[in-house]
Amino acid sequence: MQFLLNFETEIIEKLNKQINFDDKMFKKLDDETYKMFNKMDIEYYPIETIFLEIAYEIGIKEWEIVPFHLIVMLAKQVLKQRVLSKLKTNILVLLIGLFAFGYGIFDLIKNINDPTLVIFSIILITISLIISIFNIYFIWGITKDLIDLKKDIVYETTSKFIKYSKKDKNKLTYTNQVFLDLKTKSELILFVDGIIHNSTYKIIYLKRSKIGVPIEKI
Repeated sequence: MQFLLNFETEIIEKLNKQINFDDKMFKKLDDETYKMFNKMDIEYYPIETIFLEIAYEIGIKEWEIVPFHLIVMLAKQVLKQRVLSKLKTNILVLLIGLFAFGYGIFDLIKNINDPTLVIFSIILITISLIISIFNIYFIWGITKDLIDLKKDIVYETTSKFIKYSKKDKNKLTYTNQVFLDLKTKSELILFVDGIIHNSTYKIIYLKRSKIGVPIEKI
């Protein structure tokens, strides 16, 4: 904490004297906060990534003002967050499905002599089993994507957003997005936020979950 207090004092002094901040100060903050995050066992993000992610989330997409390699780095961080969010959702649904499956088995044994409840239990077991199997499959795919992302393996396409089934009125989010790859002329189904219909983008995406992030508007 003392470091942060001293660092704040140093920043205030520089602001009062209208002195520019050099790269050493950012590195100094990164180095010290990295130690703090490690002690608390929290995943660490450097200050540069945090600023870029905030910019991305609030819609600053003037690609030319930021070095391209930083755009790609930011996109990979956004990909990681979106995949982790999807993984948590699938795990939650899997747990609900397994709970329903277990309850169905229990209810079947308990009411084995009641034909109506037996039918209900069998239907519940069947539905919950199907849901659980599908979510296990999705979790396996997302886990493989996370392993690929950790190895810096992502896929890239330059594609035109050609069709969708539904648009969210409150933000640029579409359901059942279909893209036309300009190189292969084949259609791709991807899940990409913050894009405009009939526009062309360079997109990085993950192979199994099909989650993508635009890195450049063509």
